[in-house]
Amino acid sequence: MEEMKRRDQQALIDKNDYIDLPAFFRAILRNALRHWILVIPLILCMTAGMVLFSKVAVKKTYTAGATFLVGIQLSDTVSYSYTVSEDASFRQYILPMITAVFQGAAQSEYMDDLLREDLNLDRRDEINGEIRIDIPYGTNMIGIRVTSDEEEDAVAIRDAVFSHLPALVNSTLGFVELDVKEWYCEEDRLSREFLTYPAVWIIGGLFLGIGGYLGLIFLYCFIRRDVETEADMQRVTGLRCLGRIAVPKKRKQKEESARTDEEAFGEFRRRLLEEIRSKGIRTLLFTGGHTKKGQSCILSRLEADWSSQGKKVLVADLQAEEDPGNEETLRRRIEGALAKADLVLLDGSSFGGSCEALVQADLADAMVLVVKEGEIQVKEMEDMLQALQFVNAVPIGYVFSRV
Repeated sequence: MEEMKRRDQQALIDKNDYIDLPAFFRAILRNALRHWILVIPLILCMTAGMVLFSKVAVKKTYTAGATFLVGIQLSDTVSYSYTVSEDASFRQYILPMITAVFQGAAQSEYMDDLLREDLNLDRRDEINGEIRIDIPYGTNMIGIRVTSDEEEDAVAIRDAVFSHLPALVNSTLGFVELDVKEWYCEEDRLSREFLTYPAVWIIGGLFLGIGGYLGLIFLYCFIRRDVETEADMQRVTGLRCLGRIAVPKKRKQKEESARTDEEAFGEFRRRLLEEIRSKGIRTLLFTGGHTKKGQSCILSRLEADWSSQGKKVLVADLQAEEDPGNEETLRRRIEGALAKADLVLLDGSSFGGSCEALVQADLADAMVLVVKEGEIQVKEMEDMLQALQFVNAVPIGYVFSRV
């Protein structure tokens, strides 16, 4: 008993969680083509977003700097004035050492306090600039660079660092002379400046918009879990597939398409007649999901075919009633139709959460579900069947109507 219960629970989980990947990707493609118009506002929004991002992310930056010739007194008797040394090997060791000392002094908390004092900033304010000290390639000089998005801030920080740096370095190395070789301020061109080009906005907005659109379609299909195939319907409903009817979109069809359609409809008609005869059905309701997918067309064709064979068949359009949910009115209408025909096909209301389809299903001997592939969710179909259990509805099968 426990094992049977466990298998039933597992079967229910498998039925609800199973995803047919080929059908799922076909649903993504179909919905992407169906809702393609939505990609246009997404592209426009993404393009506008890239414009705003470029305005925020790409700021004009300025570099203020000075390059110094350094003179350092290494002893009381030996002094290298402004050149450090002409000996390349000696310079290779001395300049990096001096640069490291300069960098440590420039990044020290004491220098930070001096800069805030010179720039009139308190502890909560951020210094708008980045300080870097390096050795210009192929020289015996040391350079100081200050990068900021405001030219005035870059110059002010550079001047403050230059005025305080000698004293801080002297406390570490001893006497150091600084002679300004070059003093400048220029605008930097950043590598991400390409974001400011209109062509980048358009191309980026196009790709981001399409990518976001496909992502939304993916989530839409994943959440909806549409009924795509006969296997999906079998897992959800357990009903027999009576046929797949292709209602033509155009009046003029190729001969081969017309023949294929006639064969499919003939197979549907044969299966339906088997169910009607085996169950002794006299009133058969046809109902669908939210909308009627070729339902009236199918019933008109059935009536014409069977009437041509001498059968007394009548189609009653319950949607044409003033109150399609009034049980007494519908009962009288059905009884009147049964007095004129042996089989009454009821063109019922679509099942959209209203009680009309439930009332009609209660009055009919049996019912057939008319659905279109990919346009009804698994959850909707499960809710429909659960609601039909509370009335005397007898579903005998379903038909895929490809309008």
